[in-house]
Amino acid sequence: MANYYEQARTNYFNVKDAAAFQKFIETFRGIDLVVQEQTGQYALLFDETGIPCSIYDEETDDHIDVDFPYEVSQHLTDDSIAVFEAIGSEKMRYLCGYAIAVNSKGEREDINISEIYARAKEKFGVKEIGEASY
Repeated sequence: MANYYEQARTNYFNVKDAAAFQKFIETFRGIDLVVQEQTGQYALLFDETGIPCSIYDEETDDHIDVDFPYEVSQHLTDDSIAVFEAIGSEKMRYLCGYAIAVNSKGEREDINISEIYARAKEKFGVKEIGEASY
C-alpha cells in the first residue's frame, strides 16, 4: 500500500491584517508563508500533506474539520483572489490535481483535472474513456 502525497501552493494575494493572517497560518503545520518584498503580498507553500482539511485541538485531543480556502478568504482584501493549486499522487497508481479560487466574500470556483473525462466524452462524442489509473 502506498501513501498519498500532495504538493500545493497559492498565488500571491493581499490580506487585510498581516498580523492576524500570520497568526492564523501559525495554527497549522507544514505551511511556509512567503512575503513578496516589493508588493507586501503573501503566498502559501504547503508540505507533502497538501492543503489542510483539519486542525488539531490540543484541549479535546481531536481533529476539527476546516475549510482552509474559505478561512483564507476571510483575510483577503476586497480586490484580491487567492488561488490554490495542488497536485498529488499515490505512487503512479493515480494522479490528481485541482485548483480552488476564493475571494473575500468566501465565494469559490473549483476545478479538478479528472473533469477532462466528461469534457472529452462530450467533445468527441464517445461513451467511454479509460481512466489513467490502475
